[in-house]
Order: sequence, then structure tokens, then C-alpha cells
Amino acid sequence: MKILNLTGLPATPDQQTAGLVDLTLAKNDRLCRLLAFDAPPTPAVLLDRATQIARFAVQNRHGADAALILGPPCLVGPLTTALRAYGLQPMFAHGANFFPAL
Repeated sequence: MKILNLTGLPATPDQQTAGLVDLTLAKNDRLCRLLAFDAPPTPAVLLDRATQIARFAVQNRHGADAALILGPPCLVGPLTTALRAYGLQPMFAHGANFFPAL
């Protein structure tokens, strides 16, 4: 299974072996800007940002059918929902192991 890395962090060698696919540096910079907030986000801003990230993921999926996520806790729920709506299974990591979001 290929998993798109949406954490903003580079994959470890073990994670790469397990199927995690990193973004290019330029695309990872774009993702990091989408994951960051200058001020506490409103619910509407969170939903909009989650949708933007999900669309970004679909455009850059490289054949992946899942996405590893990490970000501000307030964004994780909306991002999980948005990724599913766009056909990607949200995943969390523990070491080199990946687990689907419930």
C-alpha cells in the first residue's frame, strides 16, 4: 500500500520501506503553509483548510490510496473527514507502523 506523507516531516527509512511516499520539497513547503495557522482558527477556517489539504493530496497522490496525517489537533478531525470525502484513507503512525483513522 502506498501512503502519501502529509505530515510535513520527511519519512524515515523504515517508513519509506513500509510504503510512505514523501512530497517534493516545494510541495512539502506548500503543505506546511496549509498546516500552519497565524491565529486560532474558526470552525469555518478549519473546514476550508482541511478541504484545501484534501484537494492538494488528491492532486499529489502518486498512486497512494491513503494519507499519513499530523498537524494541529484542531485540524485532525476535519482533515480526516475531508480526506475520506476525497477518497483517501487517513492514517496515523507509530514508528514504522501505520494505522487507519477510525
